Amino acid sequence: MTLEEYFALPDSPSKHSPVGELMARIIKQNPSVPFEQARAEANRLRLGRKTTRLLSPEQREKERNRLGALRRTSNAAISRCR
Repeated sequence: MTLEEYFALPDSPSKHSPVGELMARIIKQNPSVPFEQARAEANRLRLGRKTTRLLSPEQREKERNRLGALRRTSNAAISRCR
């Protein structure tokens, strides 16, 4: 069975999910790893990672403004040090 066929199974993760992408990388590095072992390893590795936050348009704008203000502040501080 190929990786594409595995991802087509109903109980497998999506090919483009974080676990699916990690699985593909694990199998690419070591092709002899069984799919379920690669999936377990991907889940284990994923536990230490943050998940993507889904923000509303208002939250995205607020976050964009907050980061922009931080960037401007840090750029101003760097300019003063030169």
